[in-house]
Amino acid sequence: MAAAKLIFVAPSSAHPMAASGFGKQSVPGQGPRRATDFEGLSPVAGAVAAYVDRLPEGADISIKGLAAQLPRGQAAIGTALRDLARVGHLRRVREWVVADGASRWVTRTHFSRTAHGDGWWAAYVEGQDMDLWVDEGAGPPGGASEPQSGVAAPESGRREAYSLLAELGLADARMSLSAADCTALAPLVEEWLRRGATRERFVQALTSGLPPEVHSPPGAWPRSA
Repeated sequence: MAAAKLIFVAPSSAHPMAASGFGKQSVPGQGPRRATDFEGLSPVAGAVAAYVDRLPEGADISIKGLAAQLPRGQAAIGTALRDLARVGHLRRVREWVVADGASRWVTRTHFSRTAHGDGWWAAYVEGQDMDLWVDEGAGPPGGASEPQSGVAAPESGRREAYSLLAELGLADARMSLSAADCTALAPLVEEWLRRGATRERFVQALTSGLPPEVHSPPGAWPRSA
């Protein structure tokens, strides 16, 4: 079944919004929609991407939020969102914010109709001027594009490790990591992968047995595979 033949449709007014300041946040400078925007994705991932693309800013695009509206369970939606993050359409970013005299960690979800590499996303999260970048797209899952200027993209040998870390927030929002955290922890993930750890084991090790609130995701990192 082609991705274009699997379509999830719902009026935007029927989809719930996330709490103020959260939910879908589209990256700036996106071009017009095209029929080929999400080619190459699995049918479910392509349909989820097209559905999210048409939702308004601030819409709830968490796994539970999407599964409540679409004819797929949380497992299928979670897999689709991880695919979108790996290819470069979506990125969850953990930020420390101060508001009304209080401070806390929050997770923001950024979406792009155009797939981008890890280097582009790292620069975007850091607030760099993205007009200075030449991004040819994410290419293969986990690939990174070379910047014209600014922060260098992660080394090619660490792309898969960086991608795995960037996707942790999809499995459990408490483990959402910043671009700096992903860069710092990537060498440890590389070692896990060299020793035969699978993606499933990695996610399970990092998200199992967490306390109700994780104040520092990097601090919850297990030091051995």
